[in-house]
Amino acid sequence: MVVEAERFVREEWGAKRLEMDYVNTRVELGAWYRRCGYSATGKKRDFQYGDKNREILAEGLGLLVIGKDL
Repeated sequence: MVVEAERFVREEWGAKRLEMDYVNTRVELGAWYRRCGYSATGKKRDFQYGDKNREILAEGLGLLVIGKDL
């Protein structure tokens, strides 16, 4: 599915690079994307916890940005 998404954005949208983010606690997800050719950009984003009335189950969450030249 990732290969098809990369093909689509390259051919249909003319994208030269694809970037995405994932939650910093998902170490296995970062490893999987690295095996798909993505690498860390060094950028980080704040995790948006959403509605203040909801219970937060984890603290210290953040988003790590990865990218791949197409």
